[in-house]
Amino acid sequence: MGEVYERVVARGVHTPIPYKRLVINYRKEKNASEELRILRHAIASVPEQNGTHHSWFVDRLAKLEASLARKQ
Repeated sequence: MGEVYERVVARGVHTPIPYKRLVINYRKEKNASEELRILRHAIASVPEQNGTHHSWFVDRLAKLEASLARKQ
């Protein structure tokens, strides 16, 4: 399933759903580097006017980065 979302994201879509699914999948897999990659891509691709979704990505990125910083 992740491969399908990766192909959709590679096209640069502006809808948040494929990004969100990938973030959740990578979080479950404990794959922080891929989760970071998708979060950054989502923030760049999902319009800020899509406030709820855009802010979810921004908040999740901040939490992930803080978590990774504490582990170092």
